[in-house]
Amino acid sequence: MDRGQLLELIKDISFFKSFTLEERRYLASTDCAVLRYNSSESIINEGDTDNALFILLKGKVAVTKNTLDHAEKRKKIVAKLSRGAVF
Repeated sequence: MDRGQLLELIKDISFFKSFTLEERRYLASTDCAVLRYNSSESIINEGDTDNALFILLKGKVAVTKNTLDHAEKRKKIVAKLSRGAVF
């Protein structure tokens, strides 16, 4: 993703509303990682630790909890996040 595309994606996200244009340009020019996940991929799994800050720029994400249902391991959706969510 190039700098212009990233600036376009973040301009309307509430997390960035108080940032000046120069601050948003700086963020788009640094070595931050912009990651793309497919619908079947996990961003982070229950029990894992990570020091990253994720900001959902496009799409939706389901937050799941591992459960045991009749001795079968399943994932229960506990929340749904959409564009602009920070986690």
